Amino acid sequence: MRDFVKKLADGERFFLEIDLPEGTDLTELVPLINEILEKGDPLTIDRGTFPGLKAEKINFSKLNYAWEPSYPLCFVKSNLKEANFSGANLKGADFSKSNLSFAKLKEADMEGADFQDSDLSSAYMKKSNLSNADFSNAFMERADLRESRAHLT
Repeated sequence: MRDFVKKLADGERFFLEIDLPEGTDLTELVPLINEILEKGDPLTIDRGTFPGLKAEKINFSKLNYAWEPSYPLCFVKSNLKEANFSGANLKGADFSKSNLSFAKLKEADMEGADFQDSDLSSAYMKKSNLSNADFSNAFMERADLRESRAHLT
């Protein structure tokens, strides 16, 4: 993981096939990652698998904003409490069984994303695209969905 952070610090923003081990804990690196990402271009990840990721308060705003990935991102069973995905392209992403409570997802494109059995309590999803997203058994108390678009099947 430190190699990934070094590449970020060196200005790299496009990553192909990131496959983190189950339960990777970025807690100690989140402040550094956020500081690096705030200073540069948005991050692009194609084929990212992050099962059980622990990254509370990580700032992935505008993730994949400039590029639509060929493969959706996978954050199954991740702890992304208070994470920032505002403006991110999360089409088809899998957040099932994840904690996204208090997350910022404003103006994110979450078309076809999977939020089954996830905690989205107090998540801020204003003006987001939620078309065909799966919120089966998701906990969404106090989630802000104002002005979001949804076409549910």
